[in-house]
Amino acid sequence: MNYVIALLFSLMIASSFANDMALIAGKYRYEKYAVTMANGNVMSLANIGIKSINMSFNTDSTVLMEATMLNGKIVKEKAIIKEIKIKGNKGYWIARWSDLNYDIREDFSFHDDVFEYEAKFQDKSDKDRYGAVERGTLKKMPFF
Repeated sequence: MNYVIALLFSLMIASSFANDMALIAGKYRYEKYAVTMANGNVMSLANIGIKSINMSFNTDSTVLMEATMLNGKIVKEKAIIKEIKIKGNKGYWIARWSDLNYDIREDFSFHDDVFEYEAKFQDKSDKDRYGAVERGTLKKMPFF
């Protein structure tokens, strides 16, 4: 009986994740990006060697990022969404990105075809990012 209850609870959580991810699912392109480092320096995509970034938010609780570097090289990263909560047009997720060894929370809002977020890097073991705050505005790409 406990197994059945645990299974039902797992299915309810998975269904909730899928429902929340469905609200924001799609392909997006960065319109604005800035990361404010702990020392106050503000950096843009170009400052960190990136020409453009496309993101794909998927209903299977993954996020795929494809960055085109200024030198033309393509860099791909993947995040697994471990938790997501959406109420109205605001929410947050906790994700593990393939290039990080810790989870990060991103608070976001969305309306029409715009997705805005803020992520704070609070893991002290990440000496390069600790204390930084990343903000982005993404625009949903039309479906062809």
